[in-house]
Amino acid sequence: MKTRALVNAALMLAIYMIFFVFYNMGIFVDIMSILLPIPIIIYSVTAQRVRDVLWLCVGCFIGTFLLGSVYGVVTTLNYGVVGAILGIGILKQWPYWQRILNASIVSAISFPITIYVVSGLNIKESVEQMVKELETLIYSITSLSSGENSQLLEQVHHSIETVTMLFPTILILVGLFSAFFSDTLSTLILKRMGRLPLNFKKERVQDLKVGSFWAIVLLICQAIRIIPLNQVVDCILLNVAFFINMLFLLQGIFIIMAYFKSRHQRGLGLLIVILALISGFSSLVSIIGIMDSFLGYREKLIVQK
Repeated sequence: MKTRALVNAALMLAIYMIFFVFYNMGIFVDIMSILLPIPIIIYSVTAQRVRDVLWLCVGCFIGTFLLGSVYGVVTTLNYGVVGAILGIGILKQWPYWQRILNASIVSAISFPITIYVVSGLNIKESVEQMVKELETLIYSITSLSSGENSQLLEQVHHSIETVTMLFPTILILVGLFSAFFSDTLSTLILKRMGRLPLNFKKERVQDLKVGSFWAIVLLICQAIRIIPLNQVVDCILLNVAFFINMLFLLQGIFIIMAYFKSRHQRGLGLLIVILALISGFSSLVSIIGIMDSFLGYREKLIVQK
């Protein structure tokens, strides 16, 4: 590494460690989880050498281990590696959604490891412990009869079972949102610094368009789940269908917002989206996204009349 690269690496490492100290102390944890990958993303683009990025990651692992022991290492395994993937993705001109999805998968994989390091429990044991705590809480705060309590507990168990089955997809979606914010902030900073690659093409998240192939996959998954299946197979199909449906939901939201924005009625569009989501009509929004994947009517809808 050259002297300038060493100075930049030391500066980015210092910033990363400051963010980690705040994160480790529980100060603005949600904000720090978005900011932690940013120093590594910026260094990845400015250094323009994958080897230098890996050395910075090693420095982050060592630094966080000295300050936070194993928990620090796990934190860098999540946010540090996510930052490296996003930075290298910008440098190598990976498609926008590819680098975001790659980062979210790393985040999803590292989460169970973090849970185990913090609590000593795996995901299944953590869920079982949560169920027991909820049962105790329900019995302590309600004055219902034993039969009513049993019915309420049965509903809670069913909800938790559903969430547990969807846990992999939920983790990926949370990772997607976190990676999106980190990537967006880093891109803005790099643009202000004038260090974005010359041929870097900024893609708008509003332009998300899921192909018709995935709509067919969604329909097949839903059709197969009608047949009694092995629990593992059913869990996989449920996660695939849920994830694809969420993508179409986002696509539908973007189409609605683009339609009303082109007619200078953005507030009305936002109100309609919120009402649809909270009133149980989110499936209609997903259908709008699915139909667009087949018919491609988005461009026609947003033309100003």
